[in-house]
Amino acid sequence: MRTGLITGMMGIMLGAIGWLAKLVIDIQQDRLDMQDRLYRQMIEEVRNQVTPAVEKVNQAATKVDSAALKVDSVAQQQQNERSR
Repeated sequence: MRTGLITGMMGIMLGAIGWLAKLVIDIQQDRLDMQDRLYRQMIEEVRNQVTPAVEKVNQAATKVDSAALKVDSVAQQQQNERSR
């Protein structure tokens, strides 16, 4: 009877350890899922805030490039007039 009681208690303890291990794994997976969701939200928020600034910089760069081409063209014309 003693052996059965000890074996039963060990079975219960082993079951409890297995249940606790599963619980810890589930909690860790939930935490990882939540962290993944938060990172995705942060990335999307940063993308939403950065995109307008990038577009403005691109527009400014285009204007600067256009102005530089005009200045270069005028300088080239003046140089051609002087060399004549």
